[in-house]
Parts: sequence; C-alpha cells; structure tokens
Amino acid sequence: MVTTKSLLCWALAISQSLAAPGLRLESSRKDLKGRNSDVISPGVYVQPLSIVTHLESPTHPTQKRASQPDELAAAAEKVGFERFEWVVDHLGPGEKLARSSAPHYHGKDSDQTLTKESVAFLKSQGITHVIGVNSDAENEEIRSRLRQGGIDYTALVVADLTSPTVGQLRQAYDAFRRHKTGTLVWCGYGHGRTGTAVSAIQILSETGRGSGYKFTDEDFNKNHVETETQLKTLRALQNLALGDKIDGKSTL
Repeated sequence: MVTTKSLLCWALAISQSLAAPGLRLESSRKDLKGRNSDVISPGVYVQPLSIVTHLESPTHPTQKRASQPDELAAAAEKVGFERFEWVVDHLGPGEKLARSSAPHYHGKDSDQTLTKESVAFLKSQGITHVIGVNSDAENEEIRSRLRQGGIDYTALVVADLTSPTVGQLRQAYDAFRRHKTGTLVWCGYGHGRTGTAVSAIQILSETGRGSGYKFTDEDFNKNHVETETQLKTLRALQNLALGDKIDGKSTL
C-alpha cells in the first residue's frame, strides 16, 4: 500500500532530479533481507538509483550517438580490424582518416590477411585507400584483395618498433591527399607506426592550411606513438614543414 509518506518521498526525489537535469542521486542500503533497496515505509521497498547521467539514460537521444564508436569498433573486430577508429583532430574540412590494426593481426606483421567481409566493411565505411605501415607492407595478396574491392593501397615497409623515415611520412601524406575523403592507416597492432603516420598526416595537414599549430610530444602520445625514434622523426618532420612554407603551403 502506497502511503502519503511514500508519495512525499517520491516527490522529493523527482524535484531533486529536476533541479539537476541529467543527474539522479539516491542513497541505498541493504534491508534486513540483504537486498539493495531504500525503505520508504514499513513493507515498501524501492530499488535505488545509482548516479546516472543523461548520457547514460537509454531513452536520451544522445545515447545512440555516444555508443556508435563502440558499435563501430565491435563491427570492425568481427572482420579482423582491432582498435578501428576515425581520427577527429587536426584535419582539414572534408578530410577523413581512420586507423586500426592490420586485418586479423595476432602478434606478427605477417599475420595480416583480408577476407571478403574485411573488404566489405572497409567499403561500408567509405574507405577508398589504405596505407600499410609494417614489415609485410608489400604483401601482394593484401594489395590484390584491396584492388579487387576498388580500394587503392600505399605500402610503407617499416619494421615493428622502428620509425618510418621523413620521406615515407611525406609519401603517406601525398597518398592521403589523393584519397582524403576515406583513408585508413594500419601497421601491426595499430599503435606505434600507425600513430606515427597519423601524426605526420595531421602535421602536414595543419601546416598546409597555415594554421600555425605546433604539435607537442603530448599530441603524439595521444596518437599512441611508442618510441623515442618515432618521436624524433615527427619532431624533425614538423621542423621541416614549419620552416619550408610558401604562402602558407607546405613544400616539404
């Protein structure tokens, strides 16, 4: 039976939630039967609410948008791409760059292999170009399967835990510019060499637009750049790019 006291408690809880939109706070404790619940009146139990923001509410319109990256990553994993994500910072209008592990990577660069499902996923994401940055980048089977799917391929042969050269990074950027609406970068695991190539593309994109932005090691670390050699290469690339501009356009 709902009492006047219980109705007042519910009214108070509702007023608290309205006073702080998107945040619901209620204390909880265990009753004598060990259940997590609040005792409003004898014999009446209400299951407690934890701290829940409006973004976590299943009925809030932003929840679907918030879950999309996780859903995309899960879909990518099913077809062999671990850590697939779109790069959202330091790119120009209309530029779209993604990153991931090599397809079906299990610890060695030579593990990489593409299935029909892998290629179909790339096409569904609007990927028209892949930059492979690993020791097995010249793999003809990879190149052939991508070509059959209408996806161009740029191979940069780079051993694990080493750095692409400045020249290779420039090659990556030039290839990206030809396919700037849908390029994917992968190495092996999807961190060090991929992060180095992604950082290089960001550097040259910012420099080419004359933004004046200067990247720091913190920026590179956010991209999962792994080694000091990779950091040194990126610093050198940036110094060259910033020091070699004509009318705001990088000529590196």
